[in-house]
Amino acid sequence: MQQPVKSNASPAANRIHYGWVVVLVGTLTIFACLGLARFAFGMLLPSMRDALAMSYDQMGFLGTGNFAGYLAAVAVAPFLLRRLSPRKMIAAGLLLIALCMFGIAASDRYLLILVLYTVVGIGSGMANIPVMVLVSFWFRREKRGRAAGLIVVGSGFAIIFSGFIIPLLNTGFAQDGWRVGWLLLGLIVLLVAVIAALLIRNDPAEKGLAPVGQARELEYDPSAVKGQSSPAKILTHLGLLYFIFGATYVIYGTFIVTTMVEEYAFIEATAGHFWSWVGFFSLSIIAQFWSYGNDIYSQDAGNRLFPIIGIGAIIGSPAGAWVAKRLFQAHVSPHLMLYLSAVLLSLTLAFYLVVHRSLTRPGGVTVAPAAPISMGFSNAFRLVFTSRYILYIALLLIVLNVVNTVGEYILSDLIVKYAAESAANNSAFDKGAYIGAFYGSYFFWVNVGALLLQAFVASRLVQRFGLAGVLFALPVIALGAYGFVAVGATLVVVRWAKTAENATDYSLMNTAKQLMWLPTTREQKYKAKQAADCFFVRLGDVFAALVVFAGTGWLALDARGFALVNLGFIIVWLVLAWLLVKLNRQLSS
Repeated sequence: MQQPVKSNASPAANRIHYGWVVVLVGTLTIFACLGLARFAFGMLLPSMRDALAMSYDQMGFLGTGNFAGYLAAVAVAPFLLRRLSPRKMIAAGLLLIALCMFGIAASDRYLLILVLYTVVGIGSGMANIPVMVLVSFWFRREKRGRAAGLIVVGSGFAIIFSGFIIPLLNTGFAQDGWRVGWLLLGLIVLLVAVIAALLIRNDPAEKGLAPVGQARELEYDPSAVKGQSSPAKILTHLGLLYFIFGATYVIYGTFIVTTMVEEYAFIEATAGHFWSWVGFFSLSIIAQFWSYGNDIYSQDAGNRLFPIIGIGAIIGSPAGAWVAKRLFQAHVSPHLMLYLSAVLLSLTLAFYLVVHRSLTRPGGVTVAPAAPISMGFSNAFRLVFTSRYILYIALLLIVLNVVNTVGEYILSDLIVKYAAESAANNSAFDKGAYIGAFYGSYFFWVNVGALLLQAFVASRLVQRFGLAGVLFALPVIALGAYGFVAVGATLVVVRWAKTAENATDYSLMNTAKQLMWLPTTREQKYKAKQAADCFFVRLGDVFAALVVFAGTGWLALDARGFALVNLGFIIVWLVLAWLLVKLNRQLSS
């Protein structure tokens, strides 16, 4: 008999919804079955070609074989899913990939490698398709986009990983580097297979849960947006697009590193670094903007202008959401909206050119000639760890993200509990409507508060107290907010304390994050800042997930317990802020 399904507001769901655990494992699965199994291949290919004396045709056939295997798996996936659960199919696919990688590492025969890598493609399809199926089981429509987006970033992380590790292996193991590389990748995929087999659940009912999100009907039919297209036509269109996408990126991913090494005389490590930065692009573009701002403005100018620039960043988010809503209401095609987004990105490029010309034309703002920056990604992390000031920035960003993410969990836990208790006492109480209305009002006032703080407070704090004014604001407010939670404050008090915290984070703290880089060197602004804003910020998210996992799974902490944990992190945060202000004054003088 099927066990009863509990709502998201039940006591069993007061922890992080297990659907997000499925997302995490899905990200690891994509990291393994597509990222390592496909994108790392291009990094291994040059040394394989030298060892096995392969021609370009033979290298191309390897990529084609893998793609053919993937297509075969996609074709039979619906039939396999009828007989195997998604968990079993994912674990089997990953196990198949790992075994074939071990076989490739031990093989000296091209035909055997071709067969094995074709089977790797089959395993990739067996693992990838069920992961996407799980999204539809665990998440309702309004949450599926976010869940699927988090899952597919696994490929990007694999590109970054392979771009660094494969050149190191080739350097350390010489002609056997590619064999060690395949062996290492196989071990990682095998580990992910074990994790998937242990943690994936096929359906929320297995955990006594409902899917993430609120059940409600769509405001519009996606198929009606463009000329009443039939499902078959939409599927055919998407299939053709995916075929073109797959064909182009398979060719690119297979030959880009080899072409850079053979045709353009790049050393393999440099080609690997390029491949890694392909994965970093989407993570670093915002950090690059602020690096540019730090580069062209002096300390005094940055103190005056960065708070004003921050107003635009705060307004842009709700303005974009408002415009998107109006476009959907006007039945504008999502495809056209993508083109509009591309136009906006092109406009930013035009603005960059305008600013650059204003800096260089006669009578414009002049910038002192800067020493050229040596290229090479390894310098970014070296710059972080060799400068106490930048290392403190990186550590502060980690702690900040831990506190904020754990705080969001505390708030959601209190809301769910309150909604569950209210529903138990009043059968007419609508839990879903209450939670939705709560968050709608909550984020509205967060945005209003952030805008007001950025417009009327940020510049005055910087003018009066310098960096310290905006850097200490958030930890002091967070100290009060989690102090309220720790002593058992009501939901109303916690809600407004968290509103103040998030509004300060999006305004004053965002300004502080940029001001911290003003006294650094040009090389640090363009390199170390990327590492700090991309890698260390995401590392904070990982640590926050571990804190919540340990607190809920091992320590059985409630909201007050998590608040005490956050208070400990805030003490560390205040110490780091004090050290940063002290060093900032030394560097500025």
